[in-house]
Amino acid sequence: MVEFLVWRPEWLLDIPALDADHHQMVVLINQLADLDDPTPLTTRLTALLVHLQQHFVIERDFLRTIHYPELPEHCSDHALALAELIDLQRRVHVTQQATLTIDELQGIKRWFFNHVIAEDRLFASYYRQIQARQP
Repeated sequence: MVEFLVWRPEWLLDIPALDADHHQMVVLINQLADLDDPTPLTTRLTALLVHLQQHFVIERDFLRTIHYPELPEHCSDHALALAELIDLQRRVHVTQQATLTIDELQGIKRWFFNHVIAEDRLFASYYRQIQARQP
């Protein structure tokens, strides 16, 4: 299988727990795109949804510990992402859809890039600034 989304080391934030979660997101997104995966699409969507819910709690708690000033906005982005994925999961369940459309997959990929690669970089930079000020 050709991977839909290929993990790149430059996506690392140098925050091990979050980096491991982000890497796992890539694995789960690739499973959604795998036309040969015999696992029902709803099951694969649930796996991504559960992972994101757990990850967002870990990320929120981390951002609280570093007193990230953009925490409310960041958590709003999390809530929106979960709502959109839940909506997709419901549509797939109702329609008995066996695979995601290319538009649906591209939407998930775009979210991954925008949030994980762009937005999370902002708090990673903030975190490094805090660390640099520590004695």
